[in-house]
Amino acid sequence: MINIVDTKLANVAAIIVTHNPIIYNFDKLIRKLQNQVFKIVIVDNASTNIDSILSITICYNNIKIIRLKQNMGIASAQNIGIRYGIKARSHFSLLFDQDSVIPDDFVQKMLIDFLTINKNCSLGILAPVIKDIRNGHFYPFLRLSKHGFRKKIHPNINSKIPFSVSCVIASGSLINNEIIAKVGLMNEELFIDYVDTEWCLRNLTKGYSIFVTPNVIINHEIGDSYISICDFILPIHSPSRRYYRVRNGFYLLMLPHIPKLVAIREIFFSFVHQIILYFLTKNKEYIKFYYYSLRDALIKINDTYYHRKS
Repeated sequence: MINIVDTKLANVAAIIVTHNPIIYNFDKLIRKLQNQVFKIVIVDNASTNIDSILSITICYNNIKIIRLKQNMGIASAQNIGIRYGIKARSHFSLLFDQDSVIPDDFVQKMLIDFLTINKNCSLGILAPVIKDIRNGHFYPFLRLSKHGFRKKIHPNINSKIPFSVSCVIASGSLINNEIIAKVGLMNEELFIDYVDTEWCLRNLTKGYSIFVTPNVIINHEIGDSYISICDFILPIHSPSRRYYRVRNGFYLLMLPHIPKLVAIREIFFSFVHQIILYFLTKNKEYIKFYYYSLRDALIKINDTYYHRKS
């Protein structure tokens, strides 16, 4: 790990994946970031409002825009951005979704905590606390046992002590690029859902730690909207987006570093979530895309099984 005393020498590359962003929110993120990192890499997944994106970024000299001809998914776009940053000699990759809102001292605080934690353990990724600006809800984190039993960790924002977890949300996360060379890049087959979960659990199996710092809070919205049921916040995504959530639960089942209990739980709750969304919206597309996801997952499982036998 590079010994960095001055955080300005850390060469942080911020990677933002865009796909039809709300321009006002995207502009706010760019304005906050441009003085905090040495490079901003925007990987655009074929946005229809690309002209608006270009008009915002044209006046900054530390921004690189990589335009993709089609939507290749968040994992592929993140990998393209990470590779570009590493080639530009960045020491860290800072991942962002297009609508996250960060404070002015975000990068400095993240780097200080990262370097402090890394003195005592091999830290692969550090994440901030995530707050949903729509309802003030602080998203909990998960700590998993070896066999996949879950413990929810609710962040104490009055604490100054970072804590270890098993999974974090990608947006706002700071990654040590030296670890990427050992753990590998994001799993592009997952396309969007569980990309961060899979990569985090792969880190743990390689012996690298994952921490969250309560010293940094970012605003981030999960889902197009949400519903509250008792103490649960259920994000609402489009039927086509739900396809990946359901399908990828089965994909996790085939990965040796994912505890089977984790994958089975996600498969079950994706089914429950889908039923809730259908009855709330009466949108038959949720049933149609659920069928598509099951069909494609079973084809994948079948192909994998026969490939291993042969």
